[in-house]
Amino acid sequence: MPKPGDTIVNAAGGAQSMLHGAPHLIPAEALLRLNQVVGYGARKYAPNNWRKIPYEEHISHALEHLFFLLDGDLDDDHLGHALCRLAFAVATEGPFDFKSGQAGANIPPPGVISATPMPKIDPHS
Repeated sequence: MPKPGDTIVNAAGGAQSMLHGAPHLIPAEALLRLNQVVGYGARKYAPNNWRKIPYEEHISHALEHLFFLLDGDLDDDHLGHALCRLAFAVATEGPFDFKSGQAGANIPPPGVISATPMPKIDPHS
């Protein structure tokens, strides 16, 4: 049985690597929502500003958006923003080794939080 990354050959003789996942199953709605939030952030802050923010702060902001959503706050696209922050966390965690399942080097050890103080914010600002 072929494993992800193994070379496979289709019926027409075309050779390629076996997929690691199932990209055809990724919901387009989620990607469109992510696109909208990333565009908004690029206009509000700067393109790629998110790369200057540590992994754990992206996680914290994603959680906060989920908390606001669960609390019934519908004044913002909290689910879209949480999805975006989680995507940024994935991108900033460092390289992921699909073979070993080991996450990136930028993830702080358990129990360690960001040294950057988190200011109090108004979710409606």
